[in-house]
Amino acid sequence: MVIALVVYTQYFFTFDNHAGELYRGPVHSPTDKYTAYAYYMTYGGAAGGVNMWVEITDHDANKVFYGMEG
Repeated sequence: MVIALVVYTQYFFTFDNHAGELYRGPVHSPTDKYTAYAYYMTYGGAAGGVNMWVEITDHDANKVFYGMEG
């Protein structure tokens, strides 16, 4: 059960509850239709890595899109 929990939290990241730190933002598109925020979260201590994701808001459609690189 513990191994399953570790695997789930490491590889199945949900954006609803992100606890990352703001890296850069807000960045507005030239037409102000979109706004982007970049976040990051470190993991694994000294030998670990960084998860980064971008949250993009489409103001016309009132939707939020996410992209992640780990």
